[in-house]
Amino acid sequence: MRRLMEASSEYEIVLRLDPPQTPSAEFFELSLKYAPRIFVNPKEYFKLKDLVAVIHPIKPIIAYNLFWEDDIDYPGDNDPSDHEVVWIEFNKSKDKVTGVYTYFHKAILSTEEAIKDANLRNQRARINVEWGGHGSLPLRWEKLHPEVIFEKISKRIKIKNMAQRYQELSKSIKNPNHP
Repeated sequence: MRRLMEASSEYEIVLRLDPPQTPSAEFFELSLKYAPRIFVNPKEYFKLKDLVAVIHPIKPIIAYNLFWEDDIDYPGDNDPSDHEVVWIEFNKSKDKVTGVYTYFHKAILSTEEAIKDANLRNQRARINVEWGGHGSLPLRWEKLHPEVIFEKISKRIKIKNMAQRYQELSKSIKNPNHP
């Protein structure tokens, strides 16, 4: 169950206790250094509107929050935009990426290939984005074993066949009367 209104009031409290700040030069450089490379289908209808990097105050991890114009479910899901997250974990002293995690429809995905690729490409992980739904996928996600992948609230999920998902979504589940 989604509880966006309750979450909004909790965010207001957090922002009062710890207001947003202009990042230091070091934090800004760090967020640029480890920023993922985002790959989107050329036929993607919805644009990436914003990206917000949040650096963990203690752990060496950066959350990159991607805000899309919307997704294929609009207006049915009643969300004003689509929000996805990618996390990059790093070892600052070794100048290496140590973890690449993506949010994909209530599951957290990670692959060793994504980490290796990031370190071969100046610490910038490749993130593939699902057409229409914007689920984020690490490099070589398709090789993940469905039974051992990730738990979604105590229930196993399977990664859908992307070609099939594209075909389903390209027919559109959008409201036909919505612009």
